[in-house]
Amino acid sequence: MHRLTAFDGVLNYGSAVQQLFLVNAPMSRMLSLSRFALGLGLFAALTACMTTRGYERTLERYFGMPEIDLVRQWGTPARVHTVGDSRFLTFRRSEQVLEPFGPMFVGPVYTRQGLFYPLFYPPERTVERWCATTFELQKNVVVAWRYEGNDCLARNR
Repeated sequence: MHRLTAFDGVLNYGSAVQQLFLVNAPMSRMLSLSRFALGLGLFAALTACMTTRGYERTLERYFGMPEIDLVRQWGTPARVHTVGDSRFLTFRRSEQVLEPFGPMFVGPVYTRQGLFYPLFYPPERTVERWCATTFELQKNVVVAWRYEGNDCLARNR
C-alpha cells in the first residue's frame, strides 16, 4: 500500500495514475472532491440554459409597458434620469459570491522518492456578479432598454 506523503504543504499521491484516480486518497479528500464535482455538475445544469439572449427575450416583454407596472415588477429604480421627453430608469442588482477554484495539478515535482504530480487547491476568490438594466420611457411607456454587466442572464424561452 502506498503511503500518503506531503511535499511543501501540497498533497502528493505518488504517481500520475494514482493522482488521476485518487487511489489511496484519504476518504475525507475523496468526499470533498465528490461534493465539488456534484456542486459543479449542479451549477452547470442550472446555468446551462442561462444566456444573455434569454435576458434580452425577457426584456422584450416590457416594450409598451406602463411605468407603474414596470416599477411594480422591478421595484424602486437605483437611478432616474430625464432628458427631453425621455425618462431613464436604471435598475441594478449585484452580489458578492465565493467562486471556488477546482483542484489543479502542479508538477511534475522531482524528489528523492521519485516523480510526483501533487494536487493543489487554490483559495476561493470573491467575485462581484452584477447587472444594470436601463429602460427608456416616453409618455410613461417603455420604448427601449439596454443592459450591462456580467450577470445579465435569463433562461432561454
